[in-house]
Amino acid sequence: DYHVPSALYHFTAKYIAMDTINEEKKQEIYVFTVKGKENITAYCRQLIKEASQYVMISMWSQMYELLLSELEECKNRGCNVLGISHDIDNPMEGIEKHFGGKTHNMPENMHWFVLSADGKKLLYGYSVEIEKDAFYTEDTSHIYLMEDYILHDMVMNHFIESEEDRSKMVRIMQEIVSKVNR
Repeated sequence: DYHVPSALYHFTAKYIAMDTINEEKKQEIYVFTVKGKENITAYCRQLIKEASQYVMISMWSQMYELLLSELEECKNRGCNVLGISHDIDNPMEGIEKHFGGKTHNMPENMHWFVLSADGKKLLYGYSVEIEKDAFYTEDTSHIYLMEDYILHDMVMNHFIESEEDRSKMVRIMQEIVSKVNR
């Protein structure tokens, strides 16, 4: 016979009770597909317009140019606008150029974007000029992962101070990617 220590029993019983309460509080998690250039653009503009604290982006030049006036208005309202740019010559303050060491791409080599507003709403997917889908969610897990991806790129930019650093970063990335791209 196996005897369960009373401390473990009480912990387990408390955990089960808390889990039951959490189940009642859980809400459905949805990820909606947004189709069409006009709809994706409208969602992006609405998220930027509704932001009160910050907007975080990772995007290529076509999406950036399309949303630049809204991003500037957002910044003028007092929101922080920050993130990573790809192939953008003069991004606004807070948007950093990607260090340029990308060694892996989607199989189709298509551009994408990520737009997070206040850590509460997220739209991500293909850039509008590609005319494919984007995805909208308010799920905190999706938002955290996408924001963390952007923050990681921003932090990496600060470690790359020279061409030697950039070359080293590219070599490391190639080594890692080679292990998953066989």
